[in-house]
Amino acid sequence: LQFDISFDVANGPAAADWVVAQMSSLVALKPLALVIKVFLQQRELNEVYTGGIGSYALLTMIIAHLFLHPSRHTNPAQKVDDNLGVLLLDFLELYGRKLNNELVGVSTQEGGRFFLKKPRGLFNAERPFLFAIEDPQDPNNDIARSSYNSPRVRSAFDYAYQTIMAAQAPTVQGGSLLETMVRLDEVLCNRPCPSPPLILSTGDREAGELEEGEAAATPKSDAAKRRQLRKKERKKEKKKAKGSEKG
Repeated sequence: LQFDISFDVANGPAAADWVVAQMSSLVALKPLALVIKVFLQQRELNEVYTGGIGSYALLTMIIAHLFLHPSRHTNPAQKVDDNLGVLLLDFLELYGRKLNNELVGVSTQEGGRFFLKKPRGLFNAERPFLFAIEDPQDPNNDIARSSYNSPRVRSAFDYAYQTIMAAQAPTVQGGSLLETMVRLDEVLCNRPCPSPPLILSTGDREAGELEEGEAAATPKSDAAKRRQLRKKERKKEKKKAKGSEKG
């Protein structure tokens, strides 16, 4: 399990709460983030310390893209939130081809907007090619300022866009369009399926009483669910171990 630890960052919990809120309101955010994150990870462009785009910056880029998507402004009654293919292609086109990131930055404020980098003091003369992504919790913080491999990220997005568009040609048949940008490597193929969700008890049991396959409707139910899942996993592992010993 990979995770980041931040020190002396006062708005960390607020940023986490903001992301959770956006996940709830933007249906397309989670699947888009998963696909693009894997896409960057397979090209070693997903870590800030190697010049890639970090998770928080990537999520902010996707959220800004969803806020600014033309479907939300031209015909709000016909949003394309459920058409993940269109949203993915438009994301790749925006950050890989259309956005002039030497002059313009991206913000999620005011329903999403672009801004000029120089007046905001976010233009780096030594690295004019950097993405400028405004921190939703701090307008003066550019969360992409350390992503020195922005040109590679931009090129990767552009290449993925062109590859998918070319694969849609009538002469190209077979395979998945998504497979043209995300390869089914060993990590994805061997990834275990998620455990089935635990059933929420609505019977006569009092809140707080937990049995296998059930969770009480209390704020602590998530932790209880995780404990139940771990118990089930350990039982399965023990059964497998016994079976292999007998064999």
